[in-house]
Formats: sequence, C-alpha cells, structure tokens
Amino acid sequence: MRRALAAAVVLVLLGTGLVAAQSSAPTPRAYLLGALNLLRTHSMDRDRVDWPRAEAEALRAAEGASTFSETYPAIQTVISELGNQHTKLLSPAQAKAPLATTIAVPSSRVENGVAMLTIPGLIADPAGERRYIQAGAAALRAVEAQATCGWIVDLRDDTGGTMWPMLTVLAPLLGDGVAGSFAGPGLAPQFWTVRDGRSWSGEHPGTDEVNPVRLSRWSRC
Repeated sequence: MRRALAAAVVLVLLGTGLVAAQSSAPTPRAYLLGALNLLRTHSMDRDRVDWPRAEAEALRAAEGASTFSETYPAIQTVISELGNQHTKLLSPAQAKAPLATTIAVPSSRVENGVAMLTIPGLIADPAGERRYIQAGAAALRAVEAQATCGWIVDLRDDTGGTMWPMLTVLAPLLGDGVAGSFAGPGLAPQFWTVRDGRSWSGEHPGTDEVNPVRLSRWSRC
C-alpha cells in the first residue's frame, strides 16, 4: 500500500541515519545519545517510554563501549520498549541496498477471472527501483485481459522499505488522487498521492519511473 488505501506505515531505518552520523559523532557515547534523541523526537510511540530512565539505563549498558557497534544492544533495548514493529536498527551492512538483479519484484497470476498482483517489500538503489517498477508494469499487462472478475493485491510478502515504487506499480489500480498521508505528534499531515502514473509526496515525485500501464476496463463477475 488507491482511493481505497487509508493506512500509512512509517518505517524508521535508524541504521542508515546513524551511519551518516558516524563521521560527526566524536564518541560512542555521543552516537548513542544521538540515536536516543532520534527515537525520542520522531517515534510515534515515544510517550510509552520513560526517557530519563531509558537514557540512564542505555548509558550504563553501553559504558566502556569503544565502537559505535557496541552501542547497538543498548539502542535496540530502547526500540523494544517502543513496541513498534516498524522501528528498526540496521547495521551499515544491513542498510546497504542489494544488487538490482537480486531484489524481489512484483508478479501476477489469474485464478477464476481474478487477477492476483503480488507486491514484495523493497530496499533498493535507483536501478533496483527501476527494475521493480518495470516488472510491476509487466505483471499488470500480463493479466489485465484475463481479469474479468477484478483484482486482489497480495501484500503478504511486503516487508516494508520504500513505498514509493510500490505505489507507482499500483497507480493503474488506485487511480489519481490522494492515497493517504503521513502524520505525527504536532505535525501537519503530509499527503501522498497518485498522479499521471506515479506516486507523489506533496509536490515531489516519489519515483523517477512512471508506470505506463492504463487499465482499459473494469469488469465485474
């Protein structure tokens, strides 16, 4: 996960954000405090945590740490307290985008006139996003003529990542308009839409690629 799409999921990839912070963090302690500040400031579930206690316990747990990676267990403990499955700590190796040729891409099949479109999760570089969208467009084309009873979008293998290519793949099914929004404590909603065959975040395109597929008909059993 267009008009029918009402829920937005925010995935916080601390690993990627903190990797960038390594060059400016003078010590593992400062790195740890920076991570806790990100969680305290941006997590939607931040009110679940007693932050003075959590910070003190994290500093004790990481006392003597000589590398950034040695603070990961303390950070992960605080993430666990948030109780949010969409907040993750990724190491630099985990945050690295896989090769474009190895990523899972959308696929389709038809059963009894119902087209099944499978949307997998995606963490990829621009080449991977391009392959993902092109495969999604091909999957739509492959079953459109046989979709005499409608469509099912299968998200069971969607483990998250970047949603913009996913929405661009689904653009022909969702139609132009507002698809949903990001929201957070004290923040105005940031709407995301589908327009002209691709996803948009406000006035910024979510993908470089445009989905060229335009469904020619809507059938019912």
